[in-house]
Amino acid sequence: MTTRSTTTRPIRTSKLDLHLTPEAKQTLKAAAHEVRCSVRQFVLTSALERAAEILMDRHRFELNAERWEEFMTALDAPPRVVSRLQRLFREPSPFDAPKTLDSEAEITLLDLRGAVMGGSADDFSKERARAKDAVSKRVTEEMQ
Repeated sequence: MTTRSTTTRPIRTSKLDLHLTPEAKQTLKAAAHEVRCSVRQFVLTSALERAAEILMDRHRFELNAERWEEFMTALDAPPRVVSRLQRLFREPSPFDAPKTLDSEAEITLLDLRGAVMGGSADDFSKERARAKDAVSKRVTEEMQ
C-alpha cells in the first residue's frame, strides 16, 4: 500500500532565470550530482542557505559575556564630542530651517543640533527655553 504525505508544499509561482558560462553550469551539475539532487534543487537550496546566512549576519549577532559587557559599556557611555561636528553645526547650512517653519519644528531642529553637539542636559534645557522664547518673540513680531 502506498501512503501519501499529508503535508503540502508551497506552490512555486515565481521564476528566476540565470545566464551561466558552460564551466559554471558544469560545476553546478557536478556538485548537484555529488549530493544526489537536481541542479535546480541544488541551486535553490544553496542560494536560500546563503541568503539566510547573510540576513542572519545583518540582523543578529552573538557575544560572549565579556564582549557583551564591553558592548553595553559602549552603549551606555556618553556621546563623544566631535569638534568638527560642533564647528559644522555653528556654520550656516543650506539645510537650516527656513523662516516659515512653525515654532515646534524649529525647536525640534534646535534640539537635534544640541544633542549632536554634546551639551549637558542643563545646557540643553536652557538652550531649548531660549530658542522657544526667541521663536515666540519672532512670531509675535510677525503678527504685528
